[in-house]
Amino acid sequence: MYYFDMDRRILPVDAIVLAGTREGYVPVGEDRGNKCLLEVGGRPLVSHVLRALKTCPRVGDVYIVGHVEELSTALGQNLMADIRPVEQGSNLVENVALGYKAKLKSNPDPYVLILSGDMPFLTATEVSRFISRSGYRNFGCVVGFSSKSSLTPFEAHSIKMGCIYFKQFTGRIANMLLADPSSATNLEYLRKLYKLRYQKRFSNYIRLVRMLLESDLDKFALMKLSFLAQLGLRLDNWGMRTLARLVGRFSDVRVFERNITRIFGTRFHAFCMEDSFGALDIDSVNELEVYRRNFTQFSRYVEERVGERIKEL
Repeated sequence: MYYFDMDRRILPVDAIVLAGTREGYVPVGEDRGNKCLLEVGGRPLVSHVLRALKTCPRVGDVYIVGHVEELSTALGQNLMADIRPVEQGSNLVENVALGYKAKLKSNPDPYVLILSGDMPFLTATEVSRFISRSGYRNFGCVVGFSSKSSLTPFEAHSIKMGCIYFKQFTGRIANMLLADPSSATNLEYLRKLYKLRYQKRFSNYIRLVRMLLESDLDKFALMKLSFLAQLGLRLDNWGMRTLARLVGRFSDVRVFERNITRIFGTRFHAFCMEDSFGALDIDSVNELEVYRRNFTQFSRYVEERVGERIKEL
């Protein structure tokens, strides 16, 4: 079902920006504060995300979930104008649920765009392409991937962007998804997987394997997928791209989609985008400093690829 206005035009989709600091949150820097408020390009990280959403015609209302007082003070009235703040809960799943509940009070459309708040090079064009091309109304959840080719130029600046190698594409999760949260039946897995999201840490991979072995899911298929993904990621980080591509030939994204569908109880789809920079988030001091030093150069590159000038609010 699509949502139309009286002129039969497809209505924009609302968005939830996650900028919380509770369970699973990993701070960057010594102050241990909200990394979404660290400055890159002369303004807080989350402001780049809000800018992209506020200037995208396919996005409706924007909700931001976090410590409302802190966000409002740091971002100011001009940036927070037309943004709907929601006080954070104790973990990621609660924050999604709180933002979604607030959104449904004003708009009954079950679908919503969910994004992290630390993407300094996100553009309205990328958001618009994701919404218009992902076919999200045919699924319960669509997760965006940034293509490997989009991210390769940043590696010359000591940015390690480990990617997942599938037979169909190679990419890195782009920190945004389109979903109908009400269709999912097992969101507790989301909370667990979020805590183990940094698969470059071998300890997290071991914990993931243990969780899969203790589940009642298709252990063989999931173990095979997780092993191939981990191997491809390691080879990619070591610069052994030919071997990583070879491993990817044995990893079918359709099998991945079917198993994630079983885990969450709603039809899942992975959508890889060219000219996508949502995967350029900040998880380390090195990434923060590199983005700060090269913000103008990186912004120009993104502008050339997406055909959109990085706008100021």
